[in-house]
Amino acid sequence: MTGYYVEQVTVNGAARTTKVYIPEGMPIRGYFTIVSVPDGWNTEDFLDESGWIDIADGRAEGLFVLEPDQSTGQWGDVAAESAYITEALEIMEARRFYSTHGVHYIAGYGSGGTALQDYVANNPLSVTSAVFIDTTDLGDLEQIGAQEFTFTPSFTDTGMDPRFTSVPYREVPVPVWFVNHDGSNVADLLAYWKHANDVVPSAAHEAYGEVYHQREDSARLPTAYSEPVSKVALLERHVAYDDKQFTRQVHQFLAFYTRYDNTTVFGNALGTRPDYEELGVDVKSLIVTEADGQVWNREYLVYEPQNSRTVNPDGAPVVYVFPGGSQPCTLFFDITRWWEIADAYGFIVVVPCSQYSGPPYTPLELRWNYTNGNLDAKADDFEFIRQLTAVIDADYDTDPGRRFAFGHSNGSMFDHGMAYRMPEYFTAIAGNGASSDPVPASATSVVPMYLNMAENENGNPYLTNPGGRRDLVSYWLDRNDVGHVDDPDSEQAGVGLLERTTLWRWNNDQGIPLYMYGITAARNHNVGVDTNWTAWEEWFSKWSKDGAGNLHYEGSLVQAVTSPLVAMRVDPRVLNLRATSGEARVVLTADIGDLSSWNISSIRLQGVAPVSVRSSTDGRSVVATFRRSDLSMLPAGDAVTISATGRVERDGMVNPFTATTTVRILK
Repeated sequence: MTGYYVEQVTVNGAARTTKVYIPEGMPIRGYFTIVSVPDGWNTEDFLDESGWIDIADGRAEGLFVLEPDQSTGQWGDVAAESAYITEALEIMEARRFYSTHGVHYIAGYGSGGTALQDYVANNPLSVTSAVFIDTTDLGDLEQIGAQEFTFTPSFTDTGMDPRFTSVPYREVPVPVWFVNHDGSNVADLLAYWKHANDVVPSAAHEAYGEVYHQREDSARLPTAYSEPVSKVALLERHVAYDDKQFTRQVHQFLAFYTRYDNTTVFGNALGTRPDYEELGVDVKSLIVTEADGQVWNREYLVYEPQNSRTVNPDGAPVVYVFPGGSQPCTLFFDITRWWEIADAYGFIVVVPCSQYSGPPYTPLELRWNYTNGNLDAKADDFEFIRQLTAVIDADYDTDPGRRFAFGHSNGSMFDHGMAYRMPEYFTAIAGNGASSDPVPASATSVVPMYLNMAENENGNPYLTNPGGRRDLVSYWLDRNDVGHVDDPDSEQAGVGLLERTTLWRWNNDQGIPLYMYGITAARNHNVGVDTNWTAWEEWFSKWSKDGAGNLHYEGSLVQAVTSPLVAMRVDPRVLNLRATSGEARVVLTADIGDLSSWNISSIRLQGVAPVSVRSSTDGRSVVATFRRSDLSMLPAGDAVTISATGRVERDGMVNPFTATTTVRILK
């Protein structure tokens, strides 16, 4: 729902209010700015005259509006107002007719802003960036800064890495801009945040005033995943609260940043927010027509770095990134920083968006339909990806032999589902934080698979623990024929940007690892940026397929049977079903290589069995012939989606396939 809402807040028996503004077009889990209304201002007048409503509408971002005491029009002291702020934010975060991603921008004015300073210092993981206008110092900064974020392992007595045990609040960076006619009013706060952000000693003279940039060699944990980009600024001047140009500058400072994971400092990542126009990020829609006639409008995001064609003149690798539950594709792109990895290596990033969920989840949550169930009401996500890969290969300069899938949480459950149902579409697959179980008639072909878990995962990540995770890894070791779960061929510690991931690999007879399992120390369930880098550098970058569909690892041919990607066309392209006599032919080919060494069986076109099946003269394709009279149930239309299903078999490997195309049907 969109609109302007009043929330009732009771603090120590006193009634207060707060407001929420959700503009048209705001996405699920969108960005919010928490704004404190200045003393003496009417809330609606302030939001309008300051320009905050204009910014919210223009950027499709929400506002949490904190108000002074309605009876006096004034803010109280910090202690009293801190209770109000905490209660108000808890109420707003709990609502289910809109959603947030739990980390916010802060714009604090006057006395209310002083109270918000206390909130920011006590909750640095939940604040992306902050601007404070005409505020005053806090008196308990030393006590606040001495508090610690600690890590306690959930499944072992001691943690995996002794470096990650505690971080004091005073070492958690938050970009902060102070605007004050007298800088001495916030001298202590300025010193506190300069230390927290680990800035250089000398200021640069910039649009924000005196700006202290984070040291290039800073070791602050939340900025360890990309360049140290935080800063602290002080602008000593009077400002008018109804100056819309100034408000735009406040938002510009705030929105330069994004942040992810407020559950633990050991997974919290602060960095720049990608500018889609500047980077050339495309957010697109794809109309997916399924074989049962249902039509879905699906969203996806594509980022092709500027160096892609230079680095990959013969076609770029593509990494399909599948967000976790409740995460829209745009937010997941912003917070997981895959574009920085793409910039470093020149590959294309595609982030498909999952679909609205149903019970037991809230209507505002997104989920992948990884079981492919309830297709009367839900989209077939597997069909979405089949059609999307063809669109991406047609629209961009790609290398189909280097197409990869990475999923987090519910996204990892889905990419495991693809490994069971459609492994031929991807050269290698990786997941983080979750998996899903094999399905009946799962594919049996070899798939290079990597699964990473957090030390404090939602379930025990250690493979010595009997049950689900151990059983799932055992399944993959059997499928890829690489040994026993208790006997990995190698163990590598200290992997990744923070050197805190341990990887176990199981090799085939050539010494090539076809399965890799990892645990990242001191992290909770949410995906870490360092995990994404490891997925590329230690896994995807090493795999490719040649023009014949053969699998290679670091350039070496892998002695393993992988499944071909079966494509189809219908002959003739126009099916005239006005006359029921005659035949129609379906030609099945391999997207890479050919089908000459494969046995194709159980072919069905929309559930209809063919009257004959034969190989083409050169053996590279298979032709299935159908009676037109058996296809009378197909609807008329200029672009009707139809699907052929079946099995491909070779050397004991059996994979199901689904091939889809569109035809014109006359009736």
